Amino acid sequence: MNKILKFSDLAIEGDVGSRRLAGLYPWLRFENCTREQWVECHGIDLQHGNERAANAYLMGEVAFFEKFECDYASALGRHRADALKQRTLEDLRAQFNHAAAKLCKSPIEVLLLAPLVWTRFGYETGPAEIWDSTMFPDLRSLTDVVIAPQYQIDHYIVDFGIFIKGIAKEKIKIVVECDGHDFHEKTREQAARDKRRDRDLQIAGWKVLRFTGSEIWRDYSWCVAAVSKLAAQEIAEQLRRRGIPAAK
Repeated sequence: MNKILKFSDLAIEGDVGSRRLAGLYPWLRFENCTREQWVECHGIDLQHGNERAANAYLMGEVAFFEKFECDYASALGRHRADALKQRTLEDLRAQFNHAAAKLCKSPIEVLLLAPLVWTRFGYETGPAEIWDSTMFPDLRSLTDVVIAPQYQIDHYIVDFGIFIKGIAKEKIKIVVECDGHDFHEKTREQAARDKRRDRDLQIAGWKVLRFTGSEIWRDYSWCVAAVSKLAAQEIAEQLRRRGIPAAK
């Protein structure tokens, strides 16, 4: 099993004063930099996230690379496999750190995004891409799943817009909202605005899931599983319309 450094192994202070969770693996190589420089560049940023989110992200990362090892290492060869793993790790951490610092508006959004990146939405083989639609308005991705934090749909900005490649290029579009207030804390006006917002998004072709901050903080895994289950149901429906039985 890949070994992850614990929080006692943090690079506590970097040159820019940020705290980073190293998350080191035995197969990482520091050929053009020192270990400390690599951690400062590619460690998980705790300044804009939190330890729960960092741990959730690393749990998904470990599981992904363990499966990668089983599926591809023997075919690619050790050197090529390790180089591809390191490049993938660095790219995804850069996306996650950027989203946590620049896109997510609250700690609960970061906590939900961390496991969402690694969730298997039905049938894809790799992790999701985190898309900054504020910097790159045109979506051009080769991955099966794209997550866009703070995504604009008409005159609404949603916490997460998720695009999933379905059957025969039929996209599945899911909005995930992270409510700052629990249901019982909302005023009648707030509840009415949310219902109208959800209806407008559904009319625009989006499936909408809304979680309270308490639900995410108490059990983010349950929230992520609900998103994954909705995606799987949509894929099954696409198959059903084509007369193809869904896999059990």
